Amino acid sequence: MHENLFNESPINLLILWGREHLFGRLDLDDDMKILEAELHKILDINNSDFISDKDISDFEARIANSLVNLKSELTLNLNSREAEDSDYGLVPDEVFEIDPENIYCRVVRDLQILDDIVYLNHAFHCFPNISRYTNIKKRVSKILDHVVADEPPPVLRLIPLNALRRNFIHAISEDIRYLFPWYEKFSELPENSLDLLFLGIAGIINVSDELNYGHLNALWAEMQDDQPLLKEILKKAEFVKFIIRIKKYSI
Repeated sequence: MHENLFNESPINLLILWGREHLFGRLDLDDDMKILEAELHKILDINNSDFISDKDISDFEARIANSLVNLKSELTLNLNSREAEDSDYGLVPDEVFEIDPENIYCRVVRDLQILDDIVYLNHAFHCFPNISRYTNIKKRVSKILDHVVADEPPPVLRLIPLNALRRNFIHAISEDIRYLFPWYEKFSELPENSLDLLFLGIAGIINVSDELNYGHLNALWAEMQDDQPLLKEILKKAEFVKFIIRIKKYSI
């Protein structure tokens, strides 16, 4: 890998360092020593503009684009079986070729792009002698706040991917899982939880037999912030009730 390090931008080097440091893997690979040395050299040579405005703006735009994708209509009807049949897992450093025709590939890639802001923010808090770059650090923190608090990804839509999300959660230390709410939040629920909701609304099942009240209350509260998903759930419930009426009168 070290041959490619010299072709990477400082922001990508910091993301890589932040990831490896966060996961406690810096001492496991000689490439990481080369990476650290390269970053120290960049920091020694450059002043506060070692990451250009264009670099950070491009990175911010990439994060914003992933959030737009994750909140688009494409994620309203993710399917757990299709997700499990896909070849795209969620592990911290999996790299794969993007297939624009495969929605699960695109969703996984967008989630990995969100991961990068966690790694970059961690690097700005932990890499030696980087604390003096306060303006860039503040901007990175602001991007992270936007992703985590202001405009978080729609985690309810990701419940059908819970098997994949748990792959990531189980691959990292428990004490840092909170840093990745797009993987952790509601990941303990069954992958068919959204199906259970609309079947419950349609009167097919008693959803409280399938999900406890704590989870149900949390799901409904979260869904108030995702009106497109709520409308989709209600539409599916109405369709099921319509089919039941058709079958009833056709007998």
